[in-house]
Amino acid sequence: MTELLAIYKWNILASAIIAPALALIGVQTLARGWGTRTLVVSQASSTGTIIGILLTAATGLADLDDHGGESLIGFFSVFLSGIVVASAVGLWTEIRDSRKNSSASAFDSSIAIYVVLICISSAITALSPNLEAHMSAAFIGDLSTASNLEARVGLALGLGTLGWMWWKWRDLSRGAFLYSVFLERPVSMNDRKTAWIFNGLIVFALALAMQSLGLIFVLGSLFVPQAIMLFASTEKTRLSTYRNLVATTAIFGSIAGFIVSLRFTDLPTTPTIVFFQVFAGVILAFSNRLIRR
Repeated sequence: MTELLAIYKWNILASAIIAPALALIGVQTLARGWGTRTLVVSQASSTGTIIGILLTAATGLADLDDHGGESLIGFFSVFLSGIVVASAVGLWTEIRDSRKNSSASAFDSSIAIYVVLICISSAITALSPNLEAHMSAAFIGDLSTASNLEARVGLALGLGTLGWMWWKWRDLSRGAFLYSVFLERPVSMNDRKTAWIFNGLIVFALALAMQSLGLIFVLGSLFVPQAIMLFASTEKTRLSTYRNLVATTAIFGSIAGFIVSLRFTDLPTTPTIVFFQVFAGVILAFSNRLIRR
């Protein structure tokens, strides 16, 4: 077991940082009513990843480097492809939402785009059978198969995203309140800058997590911790406490789930992590309720 932990140390660290970063992003996006948008952008990242893999394979950019490891150019080419597709879809939803007043029509069009993106990914995979394994990995994901390069880049980007979200939590929460209640968009230069950085981090974090960890990990980390914590929060729960509970749930679930899946090799890594996020969330939720009584 010790040997396995040494082998997968980068994967464990990356998942333990990316998961809470995604969880905090999920809190802020849902507070703004962007749940469907986040789901669609996540799928756009997945589709962009599939397109990137196809293009890099066709151009030879995905070949191994001189040391037999993953090609750095190939990795960032796929990453860039995920960012481009996710950015295009995210920008479209932003423009659409700014022009439409009907939430029902906006919801319907987002689901339509979601279905089309899935069909595009499936069509590319059907036309290129050698991508079937990549398609499966992009959906299910497996932290144990993520390369050291993916894990280290994910760890670096996750640390930056998590640190910035922690630092700007109060400003982001105020912006979410104004947007969700009054539909007020950022007015001051500082608020606009914060909003643009936040939107950029959403795209970058989703694109990297989709490429390295898969859709189930991304959606689980985005929505599961806060879904459980909504039951734990009370009128006395502070924003900082809620943030801490959500982040702790995501971190514990990732570390415990990964270790358990290494110990019991028949268990799939990513679903086990999501199960432990649920378990950790329930324990923390009850604990918070007891403390607040």
